[in-house]
Amino acid sequence: MLSLKNSLKRKGFRDIINLRKGDKAIRVANGVEVDKEAVGQLPLELELNSGFTLSLRNVFYIPSMKRNLILVSVLDDDGFDCHFGNS
Repeated sequence: MLSLKNSLKRKGFRDIINLRKGDKAIRVANGVEVDKEAVGQLPLELELNSGFTLSLRNVFYIPSMKRNLILVSVLDDDGFDCHFGNS
């Protein structure tokens, strides 16, 4: 059986830190708290003409979540400008 770190490395995570059970739970939209199992960096290839690669820091691995979420507030804290709309 592969360790969590090896499994996450296969998914592209770097600098992985395993978290203890119950350490820093996250509350999801329906109010339920779910545990994060690990945190790390994840290079994310965005489909931009410039070939820009965004490296996300402090990415949480939460196996019970079926979708990936990127918080605009976290991008803002990291100095990114986020614009929505046609202009």
